[in-house]
Amino acid sequence: MCVCVRAAWQVCPVEGCPGPPPPPIIAREPFVRDWSNATQWPGGVVPAAGADVLVERPRRLRLDVEPEAIRHLVVEGELFFDERRASTTLQADTIHIVGLNVTADCGVLRAGNSTASPFPGEAIIQLNGNRASPMLRYDDRDPGSKAILVLGDLLLYGQPRFPPVSHVHLLQPAPAGTTKILVDQVSHTPHEIDC
Repeated sequence: MCVCVRAAWQVCPVEGCPGPPPPPIIAREPFVRDWSNATQWPGGVVPAAGADVLVERPRRLRLDVEPEAIRHLVVEGELFFDERRASTTLQADTIHIVGLNVTADCGVLRAGNSTASPFPGEAIIQLNGNRASPMLRYDDRDPGSKAILVLGDLLLYGQPRFPPVSHVHLLQPAPAGTTKILVDQVSHTPHEIDC
């Protein structure tokens, strides 16, 4: 394999060399697309189970349905949970929310808008990857096969919880492969949690 590299040099002034120009900021679309609308997907088909999905920049995509479990989700644009739904589960082996740099637009995965407008329903992000799943790769790093890589914005605004839960205690050992755990919240009420 041959790798060709073309390099140029320059003499920098005392105050330093100018950096490269920042990439252009691409404005988000002024309208919202729905996940369920096949016409907005490549090939006119809504992503099927096990698909690799890309939410391109500058798209704004609303999760108006509960999508099939996908393999790898890359968010360059904006993906947000539909506030009209009582509950939506987003299932993927891995999720990569893209971030470019401070001056450029980045990917956004969002539920709710702010603490003043929290998400009214239940937004569930479920990672299904396992040791046999292809691993998410980013540069030379390997976050694994069941990961959310957040280089952009993950914005989750939920309803306030009363009383607020600051920590939980595991009530019994949870060996490898456990699918449910039993915890005791601060209120000392046992709760069963699916893993």
